Amino acid sequence: VPLREIEISGSGMSFPTEIAHNRGENILIVYFLPTAPFPPLQIVSEVVRPSQRHHRGGHQTPVKVVDISLEDRHRIMEYMASRQRQKSLVKAYDLRS
Repeated sequence: VPLREIEISGSGMSFPTEIAHNRGENILIVYFLPTAPFPPLQIVSEVVRPSQRHHRGGHQTPVKVVDISLEDRHRIMEYMASRQRQKSLVKAYDLRS
């Protein structure tokens, strides 16, 4: 799934899936951040609400993180901060507004 289709926070995420998942279901997420270090994150998560139909097909699945190392949590928080800075810069310099 492309990163642009994933909503991520420090405690969970929401992303499109091909199948519907049920509340309470555990999912192992292999997540590649576009920042160093490049090994993928492997995050055990739990579905918090049943998957909803996604407007592009498939389902949108919200999960909360159940098991993650402090190092991996730190990597996610750093990525989120850099992504927010990038969005702020794009908004600040967007000449179409």
